[in-house]
Amino acid sequence: MKILKNVDTLIIGGNDRGVHYEVLIDFLLASDVANIILFSDTGKKIYDALHVKVKQKNLFLQKNLQESVKKAYNIARKTVLFSPAASSFNEYKNFAERGDEFKRAVKQLKG
Repeated sequence: MKILKNVDTLIIGGNDRGVHYEVLIDFLLASDVANIILFSDTGKKIYDALHVKVKQKNLFLQKNLQESVKKAYNIARKTVLFSPAASSFNEYKNFAERGDEFKRAVKQLKG
């Protein structure tokens, strides 16, 4: 799919507020994204739905955002996209705090 051009690794996860993710799951199955890293409540929900359907993608269920960034660093060959698809309220004050945590985790990898 051209929307995720050059993205080979996608990080998804956050607070599960009862949203249905069937459309997202179908999109991910049809996409060219090879690595899908999932964390937190929503990540677990999407992982559970995807792992029974997926054969050509690498799925990784991680403990938190920091572990997800580390995993992405180790497996990505092109572009990593952090697109949570869920709110951050179960682990962070707001989306900005989660974004700052993502930036910190990336900077730590750079040394």
